[in-house]
Amino acid sequence: MCTFVQYLTNNHMEQRIKLYLLLFFVICVTGLHAQTKLTVKAKTATTTTFTLSDIAKLTFSSGYMIVNKKDASNSSFLISDIRNLNFGIMTGTPQITDSESSKLSLYPIPAIDRLTIQFQSATSGVAQLQLIDLNGRVVLQQILDLQPGTNIHTFMVSRLTHGLYLCQLQHGTIIENTKFLKY
Repeated sequence: MCTFVQYLTNNHMEQRIKLYLLLFFVICVTGLHAQTKLTVKAKTATTTTFTLSDIAKLTFSSGYMIVNKKDASNSSFLISDIRNLNFGIMTGTPQITDSESSKLSLYPIPAIDRLTIQFQSATSGVAQLQLIDLNGRVVLQQILDLQPGTNIHTFMVSRLTHGLYLCQLQHGTIIENTKFLKY
């Protein structure tokens, strides 16, 4: 199984990763919902949050992601140290939980062969999981058995094409959404 870091060692693959991450950023900023924040979570559990309206430019150079803010300050992150990037969504429906307040987490991001989904459930029961592409097509749908507490499920995504996907988990009247990048 290849890791994200191994992909970075190949310059051609690094260019493709940069393109996909940039595409991911652009789609998230102009996507289906009004985006408000970019959260960078490092493998060390350090979290840095930026307000999107304060970001002047996001660049990927020499294995680093650089966030240039409008006030001329910048932050850089080693790409291999980033656990995930999360773009916050503002929705008008209280039953829908966005990725900022959701207890739904996905890893690794970007996904290569497998995608692991972790979430909390107050009760046992079932939930419906859907992976949806940018054209609105459901590319994976499964019913998950829930246990009270932490639930972890892993799915093979190697057959999915490269791109941005929406992961939607519905249990009872709660719908949780988060985006992920498939590489």
